[in-house]
Amino acid sequence: MPPLPNRVERDRRFAIQIAADVGIGRRTVSALTDNVGANGLFVRSDVVGELRQLITLDLHLPFSMGTLRTHGMIVHVVPPGESRVPGMGIALYGLDDVRRDQWAAFVRAVRKHAPEVPAKALVAYRVDRRPPEPIRRRYERFEVVLEVQVQLVEELVTMYTHDISRGGMLLRTDCEIEPGDGLVLRIVHPRRHDTLSIPCVVRRRVVDEAMRGIGVEFLDLDEETRAMFWAFVGAEVEDVDGDPVVLIEE
Repeated sequence: MPPLPNRVERDRRFAIQIAADVGIGRRTVSALTDNVGANGLFVRSDVVGELRQLITLDLHLPFSMGTLRTHGMIVHVVPPGESRVPGMGIALYGLDDVRRDQWAAFVRAVRKHAPEVPAKALVAYRVDRRPPEPIRRRYERFEVVLEVQVQLVEELVTMYTHDISRGGMLLRTDCEIEPGDGLVLRIVHPRRHDTLSIPCVVRRRVVDEAMRGIGVEFLDLDEETRAMFWAFVGAEVEDVDGDPVVLIEE
């Protein structure tokens, strides 16, 4: 077992978003973390429990570390409607040695991969011009333009993204592509110009005055592959003056 962290290490928090399924009473909330530390985490959610309430947690860890299923206790609540992001501070509760080691290894990995210096090139801001969505949305969307190549029958079509997330993207196109159609996207790296192929399915068509396009959902991507995709496009979510932005260069 690794040595216990000192108090300074226990109190350090690392900003990272991972998927978390939180069981509050008979309700399960699909959410994202806002930050994590050795003793617990803060979950972004517009559904919150009561202080000192025991809950269940399924934390879907990156770095190929699997899912951590455990219990927690709510120790801090930020109700919806305040200026801060709503959610719950949760202390991990009743960890056995295996789960404690799994969480400690995850926190060490986060600390190792956390950038020491903020990226310099701000290329995209979080989408905030649309009607607000629940804070517990699993994959937040960010405005960023990437070149995407799509093979349609015998024609290779070039499209450009309107916004992206870890779960899919909105593509600008006049092509007649219907919901339910399967596609393979070749996403062009914004600097190196090599490509990454991602299978997807069309979920919706967008036809309005602002744009024409399709919304696609990525298929069969585990968390490791999603992380590889996010690293490929060079995007890391940081906070600048209170607004999340997509940073593409270090």
